[in-house]
This record gives sequence, C-alpha cells and structure tokens, in this order.
Amino acid sequence: MASSNTTIDMRQVLSLIEVRTHYYNLLRQLFLSEPTEQLLLEIKESGIFKELPFHDSNPLLQKGCRLAAEAMDSYDSLRKRDFEDLHWDYTRMFVGPYELPAPPWASAYSSDGRLLFQSETRQIRKAYAKYGFQLQNFGSEAEDHIGYELDFMYRLTKETASLFQEEEFGKAQSCIRDQIIFIEQHLFSWIPSFCKEMETAAHMPFYKGVAAVLEGALQLDRLLLNELSEFLLLSVNTKTEVTEDV
Repeated sequence: MASSNTTIDMRQVLSLIEVRTHYYNLLRQLFLSEPTEQLLLEIKESGIFKELPFHDSNPLLQKGCRLAAEAMDSYDSLRKRDFEDLHWDYTRMFVGPYELPAPPWASAYSSDGRLLFQSETRQIRKAYAKYGFQLQNFGSEAEDHIGYELDFMYRLTKETASLFQEEEFGKAQSCIRDQIIFIEQHLFSWIPSFCKEMETAAHMPFYKGVAAVLEGALQLDRLLLNELSEFLLLSVNTKTEVTEDV
C-alpha cells in the first residue's frame, strides 16, 4: 500500500503515454487508407521501425520491426515499381477487387459468412459514441475497420495525456479503464487472427512485418496500460504529490 506522501512523477507518466501515442499514430496511418508515396518516404527517411520504443521487449515487435526496417532500407522512392508493389499488396489484402485474404473488419472474424455491420459493429459504435468519435463517412464504412479502431485508440491516448496534465485523475482512470476493456474484450478477440491472415497473405516483407508489429504493439500497450493504471490508483486513492519537469 502506498503511503500518504506518494509522489507521481508526471514526466514518467507522460513518457509512457507518449510511447503509446507514437505506436498508435504509426499504426493508424498504416491501416486507415491505402499507402501514399509521401507516407512511405517519411517512414523510410525517419527510420521509425529501427527506433520504436521497447521493441526489443517483445518477440513480435522484434520480428516485425526487423522485417519492416529491412524492407524500407531496400525501398527506393525513385523506383515506381517499389511503390506500386507495396500499394498493390495493401489493396489486394484490404480493399479488393478480389476476395480479401485478410479482411480488415472485426465483424469478419465473428461471423461465418464474414458479413459486415453485425452486432460487433454496433458494439464498437457505442464505444465510439461515449467519446464523441464518429466517422465522417458514417454508414458507408463499418466502424470496426482496423484503421478506425486504431485511430480511436490514438485519440484516447491523447485524451489520457490531457487529463493527466489537467490533474483530472478520476476521469483519466475511467478513460484508462475503457481502453483496457476495448483491448481485452474487443481488439484481442480478433486482431491475432487478422494478423495471422495478413502475415500469410502479404507478398511483401514490409506488410508481413507490419502484421507482427501490430500484434506486438497491442501486447505492449496492455502492459503500459497496467503501469498507467497503477499510477492512477495512487493518485485517486491516496493524497498524492505530483512532480513535473523543471
């Protein structure tokens, strides 16, 4: 049990949230829409897969970062074929025009016929509504698309940071709890199967790596959420001093 003089190091808290934001921002860009030449160029120039925080702590992250980083090392933005190959790999798996080998919707993994807009979608809609998250093209795309779900988690990480900075620890605890529920009861229920199908279906090593990074990042995030939750228990249940960077 923490003492009444427990100190929360806000720098450490915000550092953990920054790691989460970094991962979700990358992943949502990789899945929300078809890759662009600009996005791939930025990924290559940044060397982001060589520098993802804590990637050495998880075997899937290790594997995925290695594959994606090696693919980006050999990617040449001046060779049109390099971009076209990656773009087609994404389109073939997630868009069409043929049968999708790795459909990017949660409901596709909870119904035998891989039908969209099922009860899974309605449950996600309720989770989004609680935080005022609504798609611009509401009704034309299922809300349980992997890109939207990652974007939702990205927005909640940003919200969590704001609540910590405002010392709204009770609200932050509720937000963290909702994220844990979303990961455990929803994302973990279908993302492992999705990543397995994606890794099998991908022709390009880059997307095989991205599949491993996605699953590994969610495993890592569950641990980070535990740490944040512990910080919040200290702040809510005890008289807590908050320290900040000077």
